[in-house]
Amino acid sequence: MRRLLTVTVTATLALVLTACQSESEVPKPRPTPTGVASGLVPGACVAASGEATVLGDTAVTESAIVDCADEHVYEVLAAQDIPSRYIGGTEATDEDLARLQAALDGSRADTVQVTFASFAHAYCDISLQRQLGLDGGTELAGTDIASLQVVPVSHTSATYAVLPTEGWTEQPTLLCVNRFVADSPTPSAAPVVPVTGAVTAGLLSNERPLAQRLCFSYDAAGVPADASCEANHDAEYTVSFDATPMLDADQLAASSADPAGAFPEDVQERLDQACDDALGLVIGEDHDEAVVGGALRGPEGWGTGGLINAVTCFATPEDPELVLPSGSVFGLGDAPIELVARD
Repeated sequence: MRRLLTVTVTATLALVLTACQSESEVPKPRPTPTGVASGLVPGACVAASGEATVLGDTAVTESAIVDCADEHVYEVLAAQDIPSRYIGGTEATDEDLARLQAALDGSRADTVQVTFASFAHAYCDISLQRQLGLDGGTELAGTDIASLQVVPVSHTSATYAVLPTEGWTEQPTLLCVNRFVADSPTPSAAPVVPVTGAVTAGLLSNERPLAQRLCFSYDAAGVPADASCEANHDAEYTVSFDATPMLDADQLAASSADPAGAFPEDVQERLDQACDDALGLVIGEDHDEAVVGGALRGPEGWGTGGLINAVTCFATPEDPELVLPSGSVFGLGDAPIELVARD
């Protein structure tokens, strides 16, 4: 049950900070600001340098950029000029840099630091969603995907907001990166582990290594338990999202009354439909209808008064007498899935 309760941490950690910030307040990605190292553009790969920095494991500088075929621990998602309202005076200083980085690292002592962290994490989450095509134009159970904070379920990567130091005082810049880590239920706090190849672009495709995916099977009590994707399994996790925009006040209240219990029938049906719609993003719009999407309650929000209510989606055979074969449903397109009879 360890991952079942924690797989949505990558999406929900930032959402706790950013739920009060609407997408309309978050700027759209623009060309890389002139003050940031010229090579730190979306898609750039950054290697661990071993130097002690605000990140603890790498210096996000132009000198750390490597070919993505080589080992690296970060992939750049976006760079954005920092609005002047977060700077103490008319010009940015090293003190501003230290104060805003502390806000990103969790040390928030004043309102400006809190609002900056909200802005930064929202911007970086949306930058990842845009890079994966999850920022609009698609509906899940009738709700626009842009409002649902949809992200791939992962235990080996986490979106980070950081401040590059080179040229920062001349042009204060926020940098968003995807950070690759050891297998962990809390990837935002896990140590980095280098990867090779451009990993971010393949998070929702069959390019993502099988070892980075999460699958489960039901135990004797009917409870999902972690299972290897390399063996026959009942289901594979796909994406997570915030269900708050999808449910009305009465549904949210009923769903939160027992945070360990089943969803009300109408809520479960709606969330299952959303996860089934999400299969188009994972498998392909013409995917094999023998596989359907289902929804599990995430660990955040439900029954705690939180501002977000996390849902974890999975893919599973429609026929309960069948299971998924060894491998992954990601990126199969219209290829048939050879389901296996349950033992």
